[in-house]
Amino acid sequence: EAAPRMIAIIKENDWPDDRVNMHIAFWSALQNHRCCHDFDVHKQRALLLYQAQQRKRWHLAAGSSNSWSIARINQDLLNKARETIFKQFRTQQIAQLQVHFSPHREPQSIAH
Repeated sequence: EAAPRMIAIIKENDWPDDRVNMHIAFWSALQNHRCCHDFDVHKQRALLLYQAQQRKRWHLAAGSSNSWSIARINQDLLNKARETIFKQFRTQQIAQLQVHFSPHREPQSIAH
């Protein structure tokens, strides 16, 4: 698993304890979030997108006056990540339908 290896690496590189603990809390919150174990893969993907976005934003802001803790999941930002994932899925579905029902082709059955 990536999180324990990352914790070991940041400890080896002498990160301050508060930042190490924040990352431990962040990954624990992600692993224990209801979306992590949901049967809906879109919710799982939204959680992955959220963690990637927040880690990147936090690292870009680390050390500045704009830094914040990522220890708790921001539900509003997770909802935005879920919307992004759902829009991507819908866009793919529409593109597939357009290919299958193009006026230049005979309609084909859609594989499920």
